[in-house]
Amino acid sequence: MKSGKSTLVVIYIAIALAVGIFVGFKLNSLLESKKQSEPPIASPKNMFEIRESGYRYISPLWDCDCVAPSDLNSLTQLDSTIRTYTNACNQSGKTSNIAVYFRDMNNGPWIGINEDVAYAPASLLKVPIMIAAFKMAENNPAFLEKKIHYNTPVDTTHINLSDSLHIVPGHYYTIQNLIEYMIIGSDNNAKQLVLNEIGDSYFFKIMQDLGINPSSNSDFVSVRMYSSFFRVLYNASYLNKQYSETALEILSRSSFKSGIAAHIPAGVTVANKFGERDFYGSTVKQLHDCGIIYHPQHPYLLCIMTRGNDFETQRKVISDISKIIYDGVDSGKFNYD
Repeated sequence: MKSGKSTLVVIYIAIALAVGIFVGFKLNSLLESKKQSEPPIASPKNMFEIRESGYRYISPLWDCDCVAPSDLNSLTQLDSTIRTYTNACNQSGKTSNIAVYFRDMNNGPWIGINEDVAYAPASLLKVPIMIAAFKMAENNPAFLEKKIHYNTPVDTTHINLSDSLHIVPGHYYTIQNLIEYMIIGSDNNAKQLVLNEIGDSYFFKIMQDLGINPSSNSDFVSVRMYSSFFRVLYNASYLNKQYSETALEILSRSSFKSGIAAHIPAGVTVANKFGERDFYGSTVKQLHDCGIIYHPQHPYLLCIMTRGNDFETQRKVISDISKIIYDGVDSGKFNYD
């Protein structure tokens, strides 16, 4: 009797082993088949992006499969050319420090020179203030139509590179109007009125959402950090499409066209914002200009921040760097496809 039971046990074990081997073989075959059907890991040859069309200023990103610029080994010549120029400017005394951040807006390769060095943002902060106002309007569209009575100047900061586009005491302005004066003419009083309506806590929340934490030190933003504001507008990834488009359209009307826009051909849109800062009792001046250049084939983001002792010299340095980059992109000399 015991012998019969032992035989049955052996038979059951043999069957179980056979079934296990069979199932294992099938699973392995299925896994191998799945591996062969999976797409290869992204490489520079098969990168892709899917963007929504139909807008002039934004290019909403739906999906992408990208490789980091360092993996692409791209833009080496552009990086070398700009470094040579910036080093020459610093050595000659035209500037004491220059930071540059360039990024292709469609497939993402970028270069940075001193990209993490901190500067004083100055009027560049008007862009995140605009973003905060439009973010508030997403929940309350009537906010932009609220009228504000402008009585007397609330910000007497002297501006060196402004023009005559300013709000006038005694007039009423909607928040939308004030945003346009704040960006197009870099009007400080318009900025303060908008900021009063938004509130400091809400503005700081927007800044933190976008990865920037203002500090008591006047120098707290780098070209790479600041560029994120233009990227989220272009990709419509923080504001909705309507307000992202509106924000960049307003930036495209900036009255400051003697920096990165100075040598860009007529007909090529530039959506930019400049910032300037000088310090009481010091000869050190900071001048910056950041924005998107809508090159027909390669729209790109360019942010340049400078330290020196002469605004006009620094302005020319910024315009020269922008020209080098545009001419190289337009001619295909800096090929990163």
